[in-house]
Parts: sequence; structure tokens; C-alpha cells
Amino acid sequence: MTTWFECSGRAFGFKMAHDETARRHAPGRLLMRAVAEDFAGDPALAFDTCAGEGAAPDPFWPDRRKVLDCVVAIGSPGRRGVLGGAMGAAKLWRDLAKP
Repeated sequence: MTTWFECSGRAFGFKMAHDETARRHAPGRLLMRAVAEDFAGDPALAFDTCAGEGAAPDPFWPDRRKVLDCVVAIGSPGRRGVLGGAMGAAKLWRDLAKP
């Protein structure tokens, strides 16, 4: 089972799941092949497998692209302050998690 969303010339794939008892039949590879074949009719469609940095390379989509995260603060000054604090805490958490 997998979930893909297509919007404005891009397709986004999320977590894939399968029954571990069928592992020897490579259900994940078969599913990715079926997804690739299904979307092959539109060569202009850009895929994003949503795999994090350091994820194992995927032979169906071997290329990598830099992705930008962007947050826009809207609302009252108090709400923007809360968001700023949350973003600062998230950065601190990421920095502490680095090896």
C-alpha cells in the first residue's frame, strides 16, 4: 500500500507499507514499478518520494533535489511570537540532534 498525491505537475509519495510475510516477493519494488509505470504517461511530471536526507537510494527515482521549507507567520503579533518561539525550539532540537 502506498499513497501518492498529484498536483500542478508534481507527484508526492508517502510511506509505503506491505505485509512482511510477503517480503521475499519484494512487494515494495513491485509496487514502485507499478507506480512508475502508471505515471510514465506524463514525462513532465516531477516525482518527490518524500524520502529524508540520508535515505537509501531508490533505483526508480535516483535523482535528488534540494527542497526548501518555508514558514510564513501570519496573524497577530502574539501569534507570530508563538510561531517564532516554536521555530527557534525546532532549530535548537535539530542542532542538538546532530552528531
